[in-house]
Formats: sequence, structure tokens, C-alpha cells
Amino acid sequence: MDPRNSAQDIMRCDLCETTIVQMHCDTCLVNLCRACVGDHISTDETMDHKVVKFQSRKTSPLYPRCASHEKERCEMYCRHCDIPVCLTCLASDQHLGHKLSKILQVVGERKEMIKKELNQLNDTIYPTYLDIAAVEQNRMSLPQNVACFRNEKFWTCGDSSTMALYDFNVEEHLKEGQPSQYPSRIVPLKTITTNSGNKPADITVSTSGDLIYTHYEDRTVNIVKNEKTNIEELIRLQNWKPQGIFSTFSGELLIIMESYDKNPSKQTKVARYSGSTEIQSIQFDDEGNPLFSSTGSDKYICEDRNLDICVTDCGAKAVVVVNQAGKMRFRYNGHIFAPKGKPFNPKGITTDSQGHILSCDETNCCVHIINENGQFLRYIHCKDFHPNGLCTDTDDNLFLTGYIECRYVTYKNHMKKIEYLH
Repeated sequence: MDPRNSAQDIMRCDLCETTIVQMHCDTCLVNLCRACVGDHISTDETMDHKVVKFQSRKTSPLYPRCASHEKERCEMYCRHCDIPVCLTCLASDQHLGHKLSKILQVVGERKEMIKKELNQLNDTIYPTYLDIAAVEQNRMSLPQNVACFRNEKFWTCGDSSTMALYDFNVEEHLKEGQPSQYPSRIVPLKTITTNSGNKPADITVSTSGDLIYTHYEDRTVNIVKNEKTNIEELIRLQNWKPQGIFSTFSGELLIIMESYDKNPSKQTKVARYSGSTEIQSIQFDDEGNPLFSSTGSDKYICEDRNLDICVTDCGAKAVVVVNQAGKMRFRYNGHIFAPKGKPFNPKGITTDSQGHILSCDETNCCVHIINENGQFLRYIHCKDFHPNGLCTDTDDNLFLTGYIECRYVTYKNHMKKIEYLH
């Protein structure tokens, strides 16, 4: 209240700063309302808080006992030794030449420092972590392989049972007052959850715009027609588990799968399907050797403009390319001058209108670009961004999903759009 307009202002609680003072802590010299007594005591349960009615408070401060002289009270504070001191301490030579202050002055300074830090916590640090928590709670699980739906639109799947449709032109902008280090981010236009609750192994979009995904554990291939939410089972495998999938330019499906048995030396093959019927199987080269590794590692697949079949084989650390008939064309094992100098770790794979083959290298934070004959062309260096899924649209825009190493959390869901041909 304005003292010019009233005779006296009422005393407020030091904690909530709104309610009239009713109690007082003689230990901490803090004025309290009844509602805040419990909060004050719980802030430091190691102290012997003496809370009394405000009218019964001590008129003089209750100074702390001296650690060296039990019967003495400390009215001064040695800033050099960072301890309260009594008159007996000051009479000795142990604090000679040290900077001394009244203990009430030091208490006031500490209270101001705590108040400043508390304001910083409430105004800056706490909202920042709330934003991080909201992102982590509401985000999709880390997307791993990604499929373009239309220009600027794409589907993603990850470590959960949910698939999401995004549009890079639709962003969720920061609200006023949010920390500036968090940029606008895209939000899903639609989400679809698998019937079984298991995560998809891979996704693709058909020529008619239907979302198709594989279930590794369920041994099924499923389709979501016309952007609806009803899911139909398209293929159920018996002795194989599907991994990567791609809808070809002719409307057929290419599926890379591994054998469903307990034998540690699993078999891997690529199967071509017309509808729900297998019409081609690609597994061995001309000498009878397996084309793909037998380990249960990630494998992704696509088709280039020459109708060659391109597979990223993480277990073999290679991109394997065969022609339409299944004959071996070439094997790309990475480039010796990778940005981080680590072994080739291929994940997602796609092609563009120029006949380039693009593959994510998660460990080296880059995308490898090779031509249709397997010759290395260049890297797209992603710095601290670890890509694991990618696709291109009809305008050759490249969309990447992956994670970054950032200050507050170890990994964070992230998406990028790159116009790399420009």
C-alpha cells in the first residue's frame, strides 16, 4: 500500500508474500502465515525450527551457537574462513587480519542471492526443462525409416506402435516467452497405431498413396488405404520375418526378410510381391553365395530409376545393388574419408530422379551419395545430426529423420529437409 494514502501497511508472509503474517520462525527469523509453516519447515528438516505466534517472537535475533565455544553466540562472520564467529573467537589470533562482517548482514546477502537464484530457476531453467519434457513426452519415438507421401509430406515410424504423417509446411511455433533456443517444430497431421501394438519394422507409400508397413514379430505386411485409420492385413508370411519394404514404380512390393527359425545362421532374401502373391525370390549370387548377411541386423530397400534393387545391409556394412533379375551389380562398402572416420554404418536408403543412391550413415553423421554404378560422388555432412531414415519427393527434396546430441538431453528426435541438388 502507498504510505501517502494510508497510515500503515500490513505485514505479509515472507514465503507467499500475499497472506497476512500470523507466525514467526525464531530460528530463521522468517515471518509466516499458517498455510506456509509446513513448507518452511520442510525446506530444511535438519534444522530445529522454532515457530511461534508472531506476537510471541523474540525481539532480538537468535544468533547461532559457536562451533568452537559452545556457550557463546556468533554475532560476526569471518568471510575468510566462511564461518560464524563469536567474541571469544575474535579475541584470539586465529582470525587476525581476516575480513569480518555482521552476521545479520551476511544472512541478508545470502537471502538475496537465494531469491535471485530462485527467480532464475522459476523464470528460465524450469520453463526450459518443462519444454524439453513436453517435447519428449509428446514426440513420436525416434523415427527410423521415413516414406514420402506427397511433396513436403511424409510418413514416419520408430520405436513405438504409432506411425505419423507430417507436413514440413505446417509448423508449431513457439509461444511468447518460451526459450529462443527451441525453434519451431513440425507437428503430425495424423497418427495411426498398429492393430497388434507392436512397432512397424519399415514403411512405404504405394503409387496410389496408401501407407504400407511391415511387422517383424507378427510376420505380416499391412496396408492403410486412402489415409484412413482402418488397417488391412495384406501378406502373412510363414517361415520368414519381413524387414525393409518398398513400393516399386510398377506398383509391386519389394520386401527384404530373414528366415523365421532359431538357427543362428539365419537366411536373408528379397521377395517381390504382386498383391499378396510372391513372384520373385532373390537370395544367392551366380556362385551360390548369399547376397546379404545372415545377421539379424537392420536392412532397408528401395528401387532406382533403372529398376535395380538397392539394399542397405547394416550387418555387412554395405549397400548391395542387384538388377531387376536379381543379378549382382555392385557392393558399396563406404568411403575411406568418412566425416568422423568411423566404419560405414548404413541405415535408410533412397534414390532420386538423377539416378543417385543415397544412404544414411548414422555413425558418421552423414549421407553417402553414389551414382547408379556404385561410384562415390559426395557426402551430405550433417555435423552432430545422426541420420537413420530418409526419402526424397518428386522435387528431389531430401527428408531426414534421426537424432542429435544436445546440451540438455542425450538424444532428441529431429527432422531435416535438405535441397541437396541445388
